[in-house]
Amino acid sequence: MKEALSKSALEFNEQVNNSFYKCIQCGYCSSFCAVFFYSEDTPRKIIRYLQCNDIDKASQSPFLRLCKQCLTCSQVCPQGVDVAKIMRRLVRHNFISCR
Repeated sequence: MKEALSKSALEFNEQVNNSFYKCIQCGYCSSFCAVFFYSEDTPRKIIRYLQCNDIDKASQSPFLRLCKQCLTCSQVCPQGVDVAKIMRRLVRHNFISCR
């Protein structure tokens, strides 16, 4: 069983308004992503990690270093999930938790 969310994970969830739970895993964000082919992870996969409460795995994904913040993922999401904002917050979360 997964342990309770850490304080930093709860803060992260609040910062993105738990919007990743709206994701239906359609993969549009990944299929339109300019750097999708350069990483094993994809925006869809990172969102799935978050839906499974695995913020550590999501925030340590090599994809986050590749993301160009072009915002295409957010623009094509049929559920209106701001995927780019979530990626930015994950980078910030990872930076803060490594201090």
